[in-house]
Amino acid sequence: MIKKILSLIVFSLLFSASVFAQTTEPETSEPAEQAEQTVQTVSSEIDKLSDLLKEAEAIEKENENLDGKVDKLKDLSALEISYNESRGQFSDYKILVEEYASSKSVSVDDMVSFRGKIRFLADELGKLDKTVVLRLKDLEELQQTWKNKEGFWAEIKDKPAFANDRSARNIINETDKIIDDAKNKFAGLDSSLINFQQKIGTLEKDTQKLVSKLDDMIEIQRSK
Repeated sequence: MIKKILSLIVFSLLFSASVFAQTTEPETSEPAEQAEQTVQTVSSEIDKLSDLLKEAEAIEKENENLDGKVDKLKDLSALEISYNESRGQFSDYKILVEEYASSKSVSVDDMVSFRGKIRFLADELGKLDKTVVLRLKDLEELQQTWKNKEGFWAEIKDKPAFANDRSARNIINETDKIIDDAKNKFAGLDSSLINFQQKIGTLEKDTQKLVSKLDDMIEIQRSK
């Protein structure tokens, strides 16, 4: 969309230059000086508009690249698999701990060895939690980046130089839509990650409780 606007701007500038060339009459030195001043003014305006366009194109490109970054943050499939495997292990371990509690033939060594497995599960859940924490951090950084872009763009688009420039207003309007599109890509993503993190946290706490219960059982067995 920004590229189409660029084509229109170039056409408009070429047309204006053609009209200017046809209407200029370099018969005296005074009109020639006026023509030079006019060219300098137009050049200055083109530079300002090109700067605006450059920023707009950069924002458009970054919005295109944002899709891949957001998709990676959204994809919880691999993490869900790890979580489900851990939850299955926890269920099995919980049953075994209950069996150990009711058994009189389980040795301390067996319980200590089994406790190591539960601790390993807790560690794995901790690593899973850290992965989600990093994703939330990446999401926060992306959101802040686009918040900064929005603020920077607001300063640019409100400059008096662009107030009555139709080409500039077209660029500004299209870029406003691009920024809104980028912001919309974050919708609901933080909630999804936080909800998943809470699931991991609950399972991690339950696993730690299982370790504590086994610790107590070991102490009781050793005291006999």
